[in-house]
Parts: sequence; structure tokens; C-alpha cells
Amino acid sequence: MLSISAVSWLGLPRVTFQPETGHAKIQFTVPDTPREEDGNVPTVSVIVTTYRRSERLEACLRPLLDDPATTELIVVVDGYDDQDAVDVVGRFASADKRVVLVQIPHGGQRAAHSAGLAKATAEVVLIMDDDVVAGAGLVSGHARHHHGADGLVVAGYMPCWETPLANGVLHLTRAYAAEYEMHCSQYETDPSAVLREHWGGNVSLRRHDCVRVGFPPWPYRHEDQEFGLRCLRNGLSGVFDRTLYAQHRYTRGASRFLDEARSYAFATAFLHAQFPDLLGPFDPDHDLRRRGTVVRLLASRVVRPLTSLLPARQVRGLVTKPLVAVAGAAGRWHLSWMESWTFSVAAWIESLVGVREFRSQEPLLGVSPVTSRSPLA
Repeated sequence: MLSISAVSWLGLPRVTFQPETGHAKIQFTVPDTPREEDGNVPTVSVIVTTYRRSERLEACLRPLLDDPATTELIVVVDGYDDQDAVDVVGRFASADKRVVLVQIPHGGQRAAHSAGLAKATAEVVLIMDDDVVAGAGLVSGHARHHHGADGLVVAGYMPCWETPLANGVLHLTRAYAAEYEMHCSQYETDPSAVLREHWGGNVSLRRHDCVRVGFPPWPYRHEDQEFGLRCLRNGLSGVFDRTLYAQHRYTRGASRFLDEARSYAFATAFLHAQFPDLLGPFDPDHDLRRRGTVVRLLASRVVRPLTSLLPARQVRGLVTKPLVAVAGAAGRWHLSWMESWTFSVAAWIESLVGVREFRSQEPLLGVSPVTSRSPLA
């Protein structure tokens, strides 16, 4: 039998000609995602992990399914106590066979990513966060980057949405957005920074590359950066593309902000110890250097000596929580400069505690010594 096929993935008819009978058979087919072996873009498994944020899932999943390049959408619910998320994904799965629900015992982002990768079957995996809403054609755009290419880690663009939830602080969203935009500018001038300072949430790579790099346990913050550094170590290259647009619906409350400032500093020190060839020596005052002279002098001559005398739990109660309260009041009074300054100082103080905790645990962690001498010390 001789088959003459039109472009079925565009929804055009498939024509089958049978010379022995002289008849032609015309079939209209449901559009399929083009496969790479047909000379088109590779197939894509989209992986979304979620933990107790079921209210975000519908906005996250719908545009991913609207993209014809999505071969399968694997949603990993992290924990057996999130029935709301299971119900949301179940509704999508009943309407679209591409949706795959995976539920695992609560094990964190790394365990969820591993579970999603184990289910993925397509040539490319696109890893999305559950608070990121894809723009039109995002999955297709990721697929095109990998057409005929290997060894790429493609990072899309996901600026912050400036309408936080009720428990969020708008200033913290804006500060996060400014930090992200700074990284994006760095990506465009130095492509190696895409992986060295990796920011996840809208990232794709070949499935076999992802399997090779893997998602081993990492019980600290900066999971994305650690993954990017291991991608570099495995010979992969980073690409940043602003046209792969998504909206990041990021929010943070003040309490979580303080927790993360401390834990991210701990993780940053650890990463510099683990990847000294890629990151160089650790500088605990990196963020503070962007502040004015008065702030730097006050921080180094007054704040640092005082906080070094306090146990970690007292730093939170006696110093950073009061600062955050002042920042909140400044925000209500529309004193943006004071709000920004007090949040920044509170975060820096918490980061000092995080570094102090790392140094106290460093002998037990099995990492090489961290070089962290600073002119501000």
C-alpha cells in the first residue's frame, strides 16, 4: 500500500491511495503533536509540581494544555493530604487524556521532580512551577529550541505579576521582580550565567540530559541554582529567551521572607563550597555592596557586632521582626524608601545568621572550607 500523507498535525486530511483498486481513502485526523522523527519539532512532556497550592493550578494548567506542542502534562502532587489539588487535576484529566496525575508522599521539590521525570515519555521535558502561568505558544517555543539541537537548557522569561494575594507584601514582590530582572540582564550579556545563576520555573531540556543530571536529594534552598551548576558540570549549555513568556505569580509574606533570607544565605555558602570552580569565593556582603555608604557603614560597624552576640532565635525576635514591623508601617504610610531600607537590612541580618549557621555545621557537612573574607567584616 502506498500512503500519501498530508500534514496531519495541522488537521489536514490523510490520503491513502490503493493502486490495486484505484481508489483513494480520505481520513480526517485529530491534530497530533509533531514528532521529531517526522522532521518536525520534538515532543514535550510538561512537568508541574505542586504543594498545597491547589488554588493556583487551574490558571497554571489551562494554557499549557491549550498549546498543541504539549504531548503530556504530568502534574505531581507532593503529599497525600492535598485532596483539593488531586480534585483539580482529576477534572483536567477527565477532559484531556494528556494529563497525568502523580501523587507521592511529601518529599519536597526534588522528590516531586524525580517522580515527574520518571513518568515523562517525550523527547523534551519542560519543568514549570505551579505559580507560573504560560503565555501563548510557550511550549511550542521551547520545543523549537530543541529541534535539531542537543545539550541545551532553555530558560524562558517569567516576570512577576504585581497583584499579590492577601497574605503577600507588595514591596517583597517588587524586590523579587527587580532581582529577577537583574539576572535576566546578566543572562543576555553572559550566557554561562543562565546555568551558573540558574532560575527555574520555566525551563526545558532533553529528557535524556535531564535523566543524566538527575534530581538527587538537596535539603537546602537554591535548588534551581544547584541543578544549573550540575548541568554545567555535565557539559550542558544555557539559553535564555524572552519570547518564551510566562507570568510569575509570586507572593511572599513577611515571616516567610525572613525564613528564606536565612536559609538562602546558608545554601549560598554551601553552594560556593561545593562548586568553588564555578562560583568562586563566597562573599556574605555581596548584596549589601549595592547599598549606599551610610547603610554599609551602619551595617558593618553597628548591626553586625550586635547581632553576632545574640543567639539565632533571639536575632529574629529582638531585631529582624521589629524591623519588618517598621517596614510594614512604612509601607502603609507610603514611605517607600524606609520600607525598602528596613526590609533590606532585616534580610541582610538574617543572612548573617544563615552564614553563621553554615560555618558552625560545615565540619559535619563534608564540604571544603569556604573562603568568605570580606572588606566589610
